[in-house]
Amino acid sequence: MALSSFTLVTPSIGMATSDKAVVGFRQWFWLNGGWSQQSASASLRGVSATVVAVPTRALWKSGDGGSFTCDDAGARFRGAQDQSVYPACGYTYSRRSGTAANPTASYQVSARVSFHMTWSSTDGTSGDLGIITSPAGTASIAVGEIQALNVPTPPGVGG
Repeated sequence: MALSSFTLVTPSIGMATSDKAVVGFRQWFWLNGGWSQQSASASLRGVSATVVAVPTRALWKSGDGGSFTCDDAGARFRGAQDQSVYPACGYTYSRRSGTAANPTASYQVSARVSFHMTWSSTDGTSGDLGIITSPAGTASIAVGEIQALNVPTPPGVGG
């Protein structure tokens, strides 16, 4: 009964960019709401059982065919103070999301959390239910490209 009443929360995705990520620069990702265990309990004929799910890792799909894992919820980007910090939970895009046919296209990012589940009851029995995975949380991210053109200084200009 406890297991059947158990529903894993769908993760909410946080990202450092409010406008557009950039090819070649690591993008910060995290799970809004953090990283916490979930549980459910039920009782029948004087015996209570509790199911506990402890998060073990976040499984991410970047939307461009790539994937990555994080061993925690990731760190929220705090702005300028984090500009030079390399995020442990992040991804570097190698191509822009837009195309000639659809220049405003975005990648669909998804995250699932794997949980290790156990159960215990008031009669002293307990067990391991293995790993289960949450439903996928999703978010869209536009990835742009910065290009530079180096032009030699004409003779007689500058120094």
